[in-house]
Parts: sequence; structure tokens; C-alpha cells
Amino acid sequence: MPTPSTCCGKSGQGCVCASQAKCSCGEKSALQCSCDKASSENEVTGPRCSCRARPAGSCTCDRASTENTTPSGSLCSCGSRPADACTYVHTFRDCALWTRDRMWWIIAAVVVVASVAGIKYIYAIRLEKVKRIRKIVARTSFYIRSAYQIKAVAYLIGMIPVFTQQLIVNYFLWRTRDEDGEIMIIETPEEKPEKPEKVKLGVPKSIRIQQMQAIEAAQALVVQESNGSIGKVSGPMKKK
Repeated sequence: MPTPSTCCGKSGQGCVCASQAKCSCGEKSALQCSCDKASSENEVTGPRCSCRARPAGSCTCDRASTENTTPSGSLCSCGSRPADACTYVHTFRDCALWTRDRMWWIIAAVVVVASVAGIKYIYAIRLEKVKRIRKIVARTSFYIRSAYQIKAVAYLIGMIPVFTQQLIVNYFLWRTRDEDGEIMIIETPEEKPEKPEKVKLGVPKSIRIQQMQAIEAAQALVVQESNGSIGKVSGPMKKK
């Protein structure tokens, strides 16, 4: 006895089960009709389901490897597509790279272009990094050379006084040598010992002025007395 899962294999028939144990097949209603083929459709002309072949214009072959094989006819008929006309990758057997499918070539071209672009991008990034490293190395070496040059110049400037002094010493030694190349002895005059300065006692300025005035007064008095005595002597001599 058929069960609900095995009865009614046709698309136009439905399972009419009076109970779970028994199954009877009857025609489906138009609303329950499900024509399972892509080349057939429901002919809704009455209350019952009726599947008919679709017209060629509305044919929908559901597989990527099938197509309408009756383009000039009135009814739909699905048949296997040739390998060259495959447009979608449905199965590996029907649509493969060696079947000259355009989709495969497009995918391969995209992969190649992406790979080349990626390699160029990576190379450009690495080249930019190499350029940056070279710039850093060049700047570092320039700073090191500049510092070394500044240090060398400072050392030379510091050595100029020493070099000048050495030249003066050499010139002096050259002047002190005689014709035989021996150093001449230069006799220096004996320096006389300096006399010790006398320590003058401090005298107040007022006392020094008084002393000077007293000396001047005494000198004036002596001059007057000498003049008076000379006049007395010369007077009587004139009378004679």
C-alpha cells in the first residue's frame, strides 16, 4: 500500500489521504499545481491542474548547462548546451577552463592584473622605504662629516698660537747661532741693586708752611741788614 511520501509521482496529481495509513491519488487543484519542469507550466483553464509545454518565448531552462533548443519552434524544449556557449560555472564537467568559456578567461585576466598590480605596489613601497633609508644614511653621514670637520678646524685654530710660538723660538735660536752653528753666549749687563727708598716721616702741612714762612722771613731780614750796612759804607766814601 502506498504511503503519503511515495504516492502520486506525477506533477498533475495530488495525494488525497483519507487517513495516515491509506493514500489515494487524485488530480490537484489549479492552486496546488506545481509543474516541475522548466519547459512546462500550469495551464489554468479549470479547477484542476494541467501541465503543458511552455511557449518558446517564455522558456526558462533552470540549469546553466541547458538552453532552449527550439528557438524557431512554438514550444519550449530544454537541451544540453554546447561547451562553447557555457556562461555560468555550474559544474566542472560542463564549464571548465579548457571549454573556452569567457568567464574563465575574464577571471584569469582579473587575477593576472591584480597580481601584477600587487607586485608593483609592493615594489613601490619597498623602493620608497629604500629611498628613505638612503636619505637617512646620507643625512647621518653628512652630520658626522660636518662635526668632524668642525672639530678639525677647531683643533687647527687652537694649534695656531702654539705653532706661532714655536716659530718665534726657532727664529730666536737661529739668531743666537754663529757661523759654526754654535749657540752664542749673550752677556747681559749686571743690574745694580736698587737703593732703598728713604722713609719720610710724615710732617703736617701747616707746620711745613710755618717753617717755609719763617725761612723766608729770616732770608728777607738778612737781605735788609746786608743792604743797610752797604749803604753806610758807601755814603762817607761819596763825600770824600
